[in-house]
Amino acid sequence: MKAQHDDETQTAYERRRKTFCQPTAQEAWEAKTCGVTSRLRREGLLLLLVLMVLTGGCAGGPLTTREKGGLLGGGLGAGAGALIGGGKGAAIGGALGLLTGGLIGDQFQGQEHRQAWLQRQVNRQQRELNRQKRELRALRRRQEEDY
Repeated sequence: MKAQHDDETQTAYERRRKTFCQPTAQEAWEAKTCGVTSRLRREGLLLLLVLMVLTGGCAGGPLTTREKGGLLGGGLGAGAGALIGGGKGAAIGGALGLLTGGLIGDQFQGQEHRQAWLQRQVNRQQRELNRQKRELRALRRRQEEDY
């Protein structure tokens, strides 16, 4: 009698377990793959987006310092935001990083333009000095010939 009662209890327990503990198809798939597929899908889409931006942005020529700063800032901001706040944090961090990186890149680009302008001025003045030296040598030769 006790054995029959244990069998009935076992079957009732197994029936309840099967009914309430059955994973959904999605849960079963994620359990098999340890969530790798959804993570890979997200990372693949992010990589595709980054490649599209990089190749599309390079169509007009090389990246300027401002664009490089914005790209670097956006990437770092999105990475930091993802670590801190997940999906929303990545979007907010990416936007703030893009803005900050763009501003810093703009400052660097302005500095490069000023340095290039100064270098052109130095080169122009050096050419003028060389011209004046040639002229001075020519004048000295003429004076020596006249004496």
